[in-house]
Amino acid sequence: MPLVRRALPLLALVCSLTSPAAAQELVKPKMMVIFDSSGSMTFKPRTDRRCNYGCGAGFRCFDQDGSQGCPPGVPCRADGFCDPWTYGDGSTAYPGIDYDGNGQFDDSRMATLKRALRSTLSGVSELEFGLMRYAQLEGRNIRSSCNCSNCPGCVTFDNLVNQRSEYDVYPFGVGEGAINYDGGVACDFGGEVLVPVGDQTNNAIFEWIDGEETFPYGPGGNREIRGDGPTPIALSLLTAGQDFLQNVWPFDDRLSCRNYYVLLLTDGEETCNLPGDAVDIAGQLNDLDFNGQPKPIRTFVIGFGEDTQGSPVLNAIAAAGGTEQAFFADDEESLQLALAEIIQRAIPQETCNNRDDDCDGRVDEDLLRACATDCGQGTEVCQRGVWQGCDAVQPEAEVCNAIDDDCDGNTDEGEAGPLREDCANDCGGGERVCVDGVLTECSAPTPRDEVCNGNDDDCDGSTDEGVTRACQTACGVCQQVCVGGGFAACAAPQPHPEACNGADDDCDGNADEALTRACQTACGAGRETCNAGAWVGCDARVPADELCNGRDDDCDGEADEQLTRACASACGEGVETCRNGGFAGCTAPAPAPEVCNGQD
Repeated sequence: MPLVRRALPLLALVCSLTSPAAAQELVKPKMMVIFDSSGSMTFKPRTDRRCNYGCGAGFRCFDQDGSQGCPPGVPCRADGFCDPWTYGDGSTAYPGIDYDGNGQFDDSRMATLKRALRSTLSGVSELEFGLMRYAQLEGRNIRSSCNCSNCPGCVTFDNLVNQRSEYDVYPFGVGEGAINYDGGVACDFGGEVLVPVGDQTNNAIFEWIDGEETFPYGPGGNREIRGDGPTPIALSLLTAGQDFLQNVWPFDDRLSCRNYYVLLLTDGEETCNLPGDAVDIAGQLNDLDFNGQPKPIRTFVIGFGEDTQGSPVLNAIAAAGGTEQAFFADDEESLQLALAEIIQRAIPQETCNNRDDDCDGRVDEDLLRACATDCGQGTEVCQRGVWQGCDAVQPEAEVCNAIDDDCDGNTDEGEAGPLREDCANDCGGGERVCVDGVLTECSAPTPRDEVCNGNDDDCDGSTDEGVTRACQTACGVCQQVCVGGGFAACAAPQPHPEACNGADDDCDGNADEALTRACQTACGAGRETCNAGAWVGCDARVPADELCNGRDDDCDGEADEQLTRACASACGEGVETCRNGGFAGCTAPAPAPEVCNGQD
């Protein structure tokens, strides 16, 4: 790309300037904003509205109230999405289409970027800004005031195209000049400085991005950036660098201490030169030096709109320009966030390096940062380029207190398990263990009263000595003596089975209670009871006088034996004998028929 290469030596020539001494004060960085003025800036940031009624390519597709489909006048593309072109830039003169139907013509990339830039710069006083656009050329049918002070000739109605003109000779009204899309953007001219970099230039910049303009323009009038033509990024970066070197650096008495930046706002990649040319220019700007010391002009990049997202070319420009990588946005909110972060990064920040980074005559002043130990968070102070004095709690040796003293995530821990410590007494050595922040009693045996357990409880060298205990049985009270860890048998009288002796043998408070035994008579067996030491009351049947009843009443083995009784008849007396329980066989004479024998 010969044009770019021929312009580069100028960058090196101006770097030999000498910066005069300056008073110690806060030095504001200078930033040149390159505002994309290419034709694609009249598109929406995103192609996100579908044609909901199945219209074919080239047809306008919307319903009666305009709430769905494409906005009135916007064609449906073959891919089913509404064409993102807004046919304007949201300005009063050329509003374009109200794409989202909110009653405002604010949907184009141009309008969105202008709003975001105005909003961001309104609150910034720590930087000095300038404004550039891609250089624009006059077109045919131009009628101007002919106030051009530096033009080769006055540009008038029906002149040829591709002549440069200052805004002073721009048209009298809508439809009369390049500013109104009758001209174009030529790749050979790169960028055009609209507002030189300086302090308190925000109002001058806002005149170019407020959507209003004055026809014809004159002193005190308003101007506006329009969108038309290609995207000459490389030469615009070169123009910004040349403007710094020729028009800013020679007059900057704080040059050695000031930071310089270019902010490229683009909705696409390079369309005039090779993609690598812009990367090369950004790298050269970042490699400038002053009096043998590095003096970079760093380049920030924001890719705005769906065409730029993740662009490796834009990332390469930012990397070569010393800002690591590009920012990307596709709506106003993300765009404002990107602008705010860039502004924040550009504001001088003192760092801990033993240097005066913000050029206020002090080194590493008021620098604090968060610090941490294993125990928590704190802050530390920068002193002579070194961070020191972290006030976070420091790890300490673990002690038994329910606190993680060494900050390893464990509490009261030892080498293997809980914290322990050795201990001893008269009975020997032991240890104490930490439980819930408190050490337990020493585990060594402690002297205590001797008990019957086979141990030397009182630690006097003897075992179970003198240990006795009371014992008793039902019959009395006595003592047991400890022998070999156990108590010997109780010496008190032991209960015995009750005997018929008048004594309480089983020691239950009763004598001879419930004692019975078998007994025998001639008639058979029975039971007798002990009473007062004697057996009495045998309930066996005893022999009785024999009766004529068919039984052995006297228990001699015979029944009714030898039993007789007197009996009588009319004739006299006799005897009858008991047989089988009844008397019979009376021996008295029985009466007979009377015969004459002198007897009755």
